[in-house]
Amino acid sequence: MPKALRPHPTPRRAAAWTVVVAWAAAVAAAAGLVGTPYDHVADALLEHLHAERVACPVAVGEATVCFVVEPGRAAPLAEALDAFVADHAGALEVGPWHSGNGAHRVTLYWDDDLWGGLEVWFAEHGATRVEGRFEHVAKRRD
Repeated sequence: MPKALRPHPTPRRAAAWTVVVAWAAAVAAAAGLVGTPYDHVADALLEHLHAERVACPVAVGEATVCFVVEPGRAAPLAEALDAFVADHAGALEVGPWHSGNGAHRVTLYWDDDLWGGLEVWFAEHGATRVEGRFEHVAKRRD
């Protein structure tokens, strides 16, 4: 049978596509919040919370950064987040906290509210691990 009529890709071609797809996913994950108004805020928060940037476990939006704090608990992480916002008073504002089923979410805004918000999600996994993500949310029309 001629190569052009083969019904299945060759193992070499399949392996090449696997590498391309993995590379594209890694590049997208590394980009994270770059190009959004909150990219520097997320980097500063990662440092302030002593969090490690990790690849997101599921496909989420382009403007998303996932993180892990280990060892960590949700309550001290929430207090550290509030302290970070207090340190940047006048520039950052915080929306109301939302919690349910062990997950916590809060949205940070610039004071002029022109650029949408940075949603911070996190949840405890086990006794000493907190997993979370930062996600840029475009401004919703009023």
